[in-house]
Amino acid sequence: MSLASRAAAKSSSGKLVFIYDDSVAEDYTKTFPVHQDEGVPACSAAISGQLGEKDRLTVKQLQEMNNAGWEVMSHTVHHRAMGPLQLAEDASKGDTKVYERSNRHGDHPGDEVIISNGTKEETVTIAGEGSDDTGEYVTLKNPLEKSFIADNSTMRYTDEILHSEIFDSKKQLEKDGFDVTSMVLPYGINGQRAEAMIQKEYDALANAKIADGLNPITGFDPYHLSRAYFKPDSETKKKLGTYLDTVAKGDFLGILAGHSSYEDFDPKRVRTAIRMAKDRDIEILTLRDAMVDMGIIERQTTTTTTTTSSEKTTTSNDESTSTTKSSGQPGFGVATALTGLGALAWRQSRR
Repeated sequence: MSLASRAAAKSSSGKLVFIYDDSVAEDYTKTFPVHQDEGVPACSAAISGQLGEKDRLTVKQLQEMNNAGWEVMSHTVHHRAMGPLQLAEDASKGDTKVYERSNRHGDHPGDEVIISNGTKEETVTIAGEGSDDTGEYVTLKNPLEKSFIADNSTMRYTDEILHSEIFDSKKQLEKDGFDVTSMVLPYGINGQRAEAMIQKEYDALANAKIADGLNPITGFDPYHLSRAYFKPDSETKKKLGTYLDTVAKGDFLGILAGHSSYEDFDPKRVRTAIRMAKDRDIEILTLRDAMVDMGIIERQTTTTTTTTSSEKTTTSNDESTSTTKSSGQPGFGVATALTGLGALAWRQSRR
């Protein structure tokens, strides 16, 4: 049976989305050609403030990918962590070094962050970051005026920074001509404040929770989706097959994520995943198109070029946090030969 005939005789209602983070140049040079050759789209989670910088996609390249069927998602303006991180060590009055579970809040000197234990808080200015035998830390411009116990204290960005990263990224990408309806959190770090803002501005949050990249179509929640990462060092083609079998048989939306610039990223693995999905009659599409097909959102006929929302979100100081876990799907080997179809023809043949 031909591929087109097999696709027409659809036996799966499962869907699969590919998302590539950070808008790196390799998305265009390594990954985009594979998807073009196989005739299936993907999504680019773009850092709007870094487009055109060294080793990043240019706007022109991203537009070419978008014109070829790729969805452009927001990945914030500067790739800041959008949720709180717990302190790793007690912080005392007078300290200028604060240990966190991860020093992500130290990436941008001059940023204002809030240290809080739910009953008291202090706003401080970041000077830098580092690590030593104790762990990862951020340094502060001025000494702490209060003390905080690690077990019940977190550090987070101010609402102003969160608002800028979430809303301005969408504005910048739309100014470049992209229709942006979904967001991907940097580092998979989430929090109540950021999530509330995202729900006001976007139709979906692609990596909101810790899970396995399997999102049930029944009861689909676009703001609590999960992704599975390409982890070739720990996973096998067999495990990828099990994952895709679940997508195909269980009526799931599967989301696979990758970083094209990582040393262990291999475009051959992307091709393998695509072909294995085709073998199972799983439809490969963008997140927006998947949500349109499921009736979650309506297809847009025009591109919004401006965003006027300036609403900010206020919640309690004691907000929850979660980090998306790399679940390990898929690490797998080189695929056997299989003829690809054009994206439009392949999707139409399945309807």
